[in-house]
Amino acid sequence: MTQAANTYPPEDSNVLTALTAMLLSEDPLENLLTRVGQLAAQDLTWVQSCGVTTTVDGRVRTVASTNDLAREMDQLQDDAREGPCLTALETGGVVTIANCDVEARYAVFAREAADAGVHCVLALPLKVGDDVIGVLNMYGSVAHEFDSGELRMGQLFAAQAALVITAVARYGDQVQLAGNLEAALNSRAAIDQAIGVLMAAHHCSPATAFGRLREASQHRNVKLRVVAAETLAATQVPTQSGREGR
Repeated sequence: MTQAANTYPPEDSNVLTALTAMLLSEDPLENLLTRVGQLAAQDLTWVQSCGVTTTVDGRVRTVASTNDLAREMDQLQDDAREGPCLTALETGGVVTIANCDVEARYAVFAREAADAGVHCVLALPLKVGDDVIGVLNMYGSVAHEFDSGELRMGQLFAAQAALVITAVARYGDQVQLAGNLEAALNSRAAIDQAIGVLMAAHHCSPATAFGRLREASQHRNVKLRVVAAETLAATQVPTQSGREGR
């Protein structure tokens, strides 16, 4: 289905029916998330490729993609340690790049993305409650200014992807991918606590505190969740099990 620009009413879209039907599907999670990306590429004409990513121990993991280009762009951000996907994961906010050729926030990623033929990016966080469990990344082959209708439609796809993940993780524990997402969510809780401790200790922003954790992780070549756990232990922050044992 192709729609004209600026006309993305979710309530009138046949895409909504297809997305809702996924909640009743018994297909593997990766197939369902790939289908979300395919529908996005079908409905938003500027989309060239879509991918769904999560983070495990501070590293980006592509859990579904419509083609190899999305995986390449996700890996590029992980290698460069910068990009709209990482920002969306860290902040829980929507991130856009209208033109990679003039993008200043992510100089390394934007330059290499443009060289690979990607010129615009839309990164939409996948949220369950207040937790960000992943990001739906959309990549386009031409520079593109995102209008409000496109952003609303993109958020519809992101919301449905989060619902699919939640449903499968809840009722399909046999799916290994769901286990990976659950591990990422558990790790994030400890990391978020450690960020709060560092913010209080150093009077810094969340981004700066996360940067301290990530720098320590890279310098010592240990997992980010391990650094977070050590940070909490050093400040004697009680764990859930510790409270229960009293």
